[in-house]
Amino acid sequence: MPSCPRYLSLLLAVSLLVVSGSTEIGHAEKGKTGKAKPPEGFRVESVEQVNTETISWLRIQVVADTGPRETWAVLQNVQEWAEFLDIFSRVTPVERTDTMTRYCLSVSAPWPVPDFDSVVWIATLPDLRVMLWRKDKEKLTSSHGKIAVMEIPGGSRVIYEIHTPARKAFPPWVVRIGLYLVLPGVARDFYDRIQQQD
Repeated sequence: MPSCPRYLSLLLAVSLLVVSGSTEIGHAEKGKTGKAKPPEGFRVESVEQVNTETISWLRIQVVADTGPRETWAVLQNVQEWAEFLDIFSRVTPVERTDTMTRYCLSVSAPWPVPDFDSVVWIATLPDLRVMLWRKDKEKLTSSHGKIAVMEIPGGSRVIYEIHTPARKAFPPWVVRIGLYLVLPGVARDFYDRIQQQD
């Protein structure tokens, strides 16, 4: 199957940032002050996107009533995703360095996106609860991003960021498929898995 970095980036966004996600799609609220209410269940807190002539940037923040330790445990264990996420038929580590692991992800995408295999490099910083990922390890201009788990009152916040060269940015219809077709099932599966860690 052909490598498909655009679709992989979208599915990583959907999968990783909704570790404790929701079917709601929100927008960033700038200038909001006051104490945040502790989460009940899980929800997308904000979605921000900036597109320029050279780069596409996306950040999604998700809050949940799951503990950061349990949320991180499920998120960083990439090799086990295929055990509970139908969207991945197989996740295989294919190469390791001192700091990164290269994974091959076999994705069973929803129609009309064809199934595909793709590869991504991931580095984990456990003490910070941060994962750094890059499509191509050697190319600084390739798609890359980070996923971070932060502790908040009553739960955790997952922050997902992706930086993609504008010419490789995924089209709006692919984003809609991810957010409205893939996200609900993936969010529920991740949330259920996290709950099992208690």
